[in-house]
Amino acid sequence: YTRLGDMKFDLIVTNPPYLSSSEYEVINDGVKLWEDPKALIALDRGMQLYHQIIAQAKAYLDNNKLSLKKIPALVCEIGPAQKDSIEALFK
Repeated sequence: YTRLGDMKFDLIVTNPPYLSSSEYEVINDGVKLWEDPKALIALDRGMQLYHQIIAQAKAYLDNNKLSLKKIPALVCEIGPAQKDSIEALFK
């Protein structure tokens, strides 16, 4: 973990763990054999890290550059079950 201090970024891309424990139980066995469960499972029905990422992203994004280009400054991989909850967090 590195302290970012006053650094600003044009774009943040993240793929945090986003499965709930129950979702993990039913995923393909090939995924279970390949991926460490810590890389896939998060608390709060898979939402735990999204609360942190979305809350802290504004402090690290240089929105002045991207606002004119109309592209997202924060891109997150999510699971289908998180869609509505993630949209609410962004609002």
